[in-house]
Amino acid sequence: HESSCAIIDRLRAQISLMGRGKCHELQTRLGWHHVEGGLLQQEPLRRTLKPYTHVSYDFMHTLFVNGCFNLHCGLFFHAIKPFGITNQVIDEYVSQWKWPGSFDKTTGRDAFTDARFKSCKGGKPLSVSASEGLSLTPVLALFVTTKLLGHENAAIRAQARLFLMLVNVIELIVSTTRVVVPADVLDRHVKAYSEEHLQQFGEEDMIPKMHYLIHVSIFLRRWGRLLNCWVHERKHKIIKRFGNPMTNVHVDYSASVLREVTNYHVTVMRNEVRFTTEAVLIDEMQPPKALLRDLRRLLGGDLHYTVAHSGRFNRWETVTLRDIVLYRSPAGTKVAKVERLVAVSEDAPEVAGRVAALYCLASELPITGCSDRCITTGGAEATRLIDMDDILHTTIWSHAEAGYAVMIPMSARAAALVQG
Repeated sequence: HESSCAIIDRLRAQISLMGRGKCHELQTRLGWHHVEGGLLQQEPLRRTLKPYTHVSYDFMHTLFVNGCFNLHCGLFFHAIKPFGITNQVIDEYVSQWKWPGSFDKTTGRDAFTDARFKSCKGGKPLSVSASEGLSLTPVLALFVTTKLLGHENAAIRAQARLFLMLVNVIELIVSTTRVVVPADVLDRHVKAYSEEHLQQFGEEDMIPKMHYLIHVSIFLRRWGRLLNCWVHERKHKIIKRFGNPMTNVHVDYSASVLREVTNYHVTVMRNEVRFTTEAVLIDEMQPPKALLRDLRRLLGGDLHYTVAHSGRFNRWETVTLRDIVLYRSPAGTKVAKVERLVAVSEDAPEVAGRVAALYCLASELPITGCSDRCITTGGAEATRLIDMDDILHTTIWSHAEAGYAVMIPMSARAAALVQG
């Protein structure tokens, strides 16, 4: 409550002295909109109204929207540049990695090119979207672990340790939807990171969201889970898809965009597959003749087969062709590269109530090594039939010597942090 009142007082004191652009910048940095005459600007009401007990900060904005991650990356890359670790070096490393097909367009793979990175020079925050920042986090963590953590310079090693402390915090927070993360564990990691960040960078460059980060464990303890509004943020893209190309803004522009967006959503809602959280193929189709012959030879000729380019295997993730996945087997967790996604049933696809078994045909990748962030494998071996319910995670991966390097997913890393 005291933090909220302090922000309101600061805005009220400075907003009248600033131009429009500076006002917007200050509100963005604080993550708070100024409302003249707001209830909490009235001193008597502050003793009665306690909105803080009924709200939660959005952790994605705290971390990735002009947030702690962006700030830290700017300071971090500026600190290591004098030692020859430039954006070109990082760009070369990042460009070697491939992301799951379901979000390959929002990876931030080009964030360290000269054209994009120029806005980050001089220690300014890294200019990436929230989706890009989240996608880049595990790749940057592996880069820091393998290239900088054992660096001969003590200052570089200290910077590397601090960056990995931030990554640990991100992994714990983001994984709360899939892993039970005790509030005390999160609180311990956040405080350790905040104290070390203050020691290395001082107070001058700290932003209010560094303070908000401390409150995240409080919300987790209070509500039992952490909420984020990213599911709503994604909808902005739908509005922009129809609004941006519209050039005639003089004839009821808002109504025109609203009609297009409404028609789009009504169409999407007719597709039940979009709203299921169970395993399902997305946009099924009949298999090509050659593939159909192979499937009948493998599984039987009296069954109906459909295939797809992508499918959902749990409530959180989808898998697409050529993704590398971790899957459950009697011998433990294994790695495979998806070649085909197949639905097999006794009834034709158009039959109501049809029950299909879902499989992926995948080339197994034998595990040759494992660290706390990465699995290395050999080249592709025999093609296997994997039940889609047995897929655990899609992964970020790259080609390695005689095989692949496969990133351990954030939720698995968070589970290990919780266990100590």
